Amino acid sequence: MDCSFARFKSAKLKIGIPFFLDVADKISKLMPDCKFLIPIAPTTNIDEIKYFGSIKNPISKQYKSRIKSIIKASNTEGRGILTTNNSTVILIQEKHPAYSDLSQCDIALTTIGANTSELGALNIPMIVVVPTQHILVMEAWDGLLGLIARLPILKWFLGLLIGFWKLRKRGFMAWPNISAKRMIVPERIGHITTAQIAEETIDWLNSPSRLSGQKKDLQALRGKKGATQKFCKEIITLLKEKQLLN
Repeated sequence: MDCSFARFKSAKLKIGIPFFLDVADKISKLMPDCKFLIPIAPTTNIDEIKYFGSIKNPISKQYKSRIKSIIKASNTEGRGILTTNNSTVILIQEKHPAYSDLSQCDIALTTIGANTSELGALNIPMIVVVPTQHILVMEAWDGLLGLIARLPILKWFLGLLIGFWKLRKRGFMAWPNISAKRMIVPERIGHITTAQIAEETIDWLNSPSRLSGQKKDLQALRGKKGATQKFCKEIITLLKEKQLLN
């Protein structure tokens, strides 16, 4: 089984790295054969990963997992290796885009943003996670959460606001759910723990039929195959009409 931690912008790394490292350690303990991957976004680098996974990051102090070492890839096509203090090995792909590696993953753990649309387009099952207990460091996030986190009064009621909004407006935060107007991928938002996410991830990995069902739903959102061929035909037709192509 392969599990991917979808890439984050640097503003989200402060929470994402310590949180998901702890998730990886817990999954690895219960499912030793599980493999992990972190594809690094072009907006960040290994040094930032290392920093946010150390005790220099205040959020890291709330979790037991740390980065023990990071070995960079020996060439541009290879993968680096991150090892946690609990001996969990996580592959790091610096090459962007990492579609080839991501497509081999059984499930991705990510947070809200355009990356959920990208994962959906790649037909990769996912769990979308937003631990709102770290609201004080979420001011730099994009979208609704970032906006609320910047408001001195409202941010203290973030969990209640999101819950009310989602229930009354039937709103979603992951792009596959927004596009489908129904829950396709799980959204875990609120005061959530790494143990909860680890257990849910293992449940999904142990249920091939559920993973297959989510993949089919994501595939349906992509529409029918052949878009590239149709697009090329349209260009050729347009060029002929403009007498630019014999």
